[in-house]
Amino acid sequence: MLSRQNVYVSIAWLIVIKCANSYCLSRCMTSCVPASAARSSPRRKEKLFLDDSKLLVFVPSTFPATPAAPAFHHALSSDDHESPLSRNSPISVLKGLSSNAYASYMNWLEEKPLSANSITAGAISALGDILAQWIEARVSGSAGYKLNFIRLAAFAISGMIFVGPYLHAFYSGLWALGGQLEQRYNASKGLKILLQVIIDQTVGVIVFFPLYYYVYEYAEAMVALRNLGPVAARATSKIQSEIISVLMTNWAVWIPAQIITFSLIPEHLRVIVVNVVSVFWNAYLCTRVA
Repeated sequence: MLSRQNVYVSIAWLIVIKCANSYCLSRCMTSCVPASAARSSPRRKEKLFLDDSKLLVFVPSTFPATPAAPAFHHALSSDDHESPLSRNSPISVLKGLSSNAYASYMNWLEEKPLSANSITAGAISALGDILAQWIEARVSGSAGYKLNFIRLAAFAISGMIFVGPYLHAFYSGLWALGGQLEQRYNASKGLKILLQVIIDQTVGVIVFFPLYYYVYEYAEAMVALRNLGPVAARATSKIQSEIISVLMTNWAVWIPAQIITFSLIPEHLRVIVVNVVSVFWNAYLCTRVA
């Protein structure tokens, strides 16, 4: 029988690898486009490309920016190359709606990063726990699946009041540190990224995870209207028994995933890719914390 940890890690890696393969395929197709077609595609100023410090992830968003989307992408997405019938098709309408929603979300991240990251963290934590509870029921062989709303609300609250603000503050500081290293010490991008990854995967995760256990336990006790007296002792006991496993899984997933994401995935797709992977990561984390 597969363990829950193996299920979550496998799903997260399948998403990362699939996105990387899709991007590599698009790059191969781009190389086959005639130069005239590439020149005819207008160059657009993408307002959606934000500083990586605004990404809501469990990894440092400090990797070098990816070049703009290839001309082949613009040639395919340009309205000038679509027939009137294709513009009104359900697929085109759906693509337009999704593009508008994505643009609105990215603008929200740019204008109000703290509130956007906090609400996004709450939503990701909630989705992760829903997935976690479903997988737990399937793995345990339970006949029925009954959602634990108290646990779900506790994770959503923990994401909004702790995860989002913590990641926003920590990665903003990490981003500023990278800028100082580059300006004052003329550090190369490779060295800057290496130092930031080391800080994130040592200080960042070692501080984050124990605090997260305490925040969740208090949130769960308050939602369930239970006595807060034994909460600290229960959180401490969980940390002592779970923290090593959580840290090892975090390093196994996010260190390679961040390298793949920020070296292969186009910049305008990073937020979506990382947030999707974060849902499955949070599903795993919910089972350990709860």
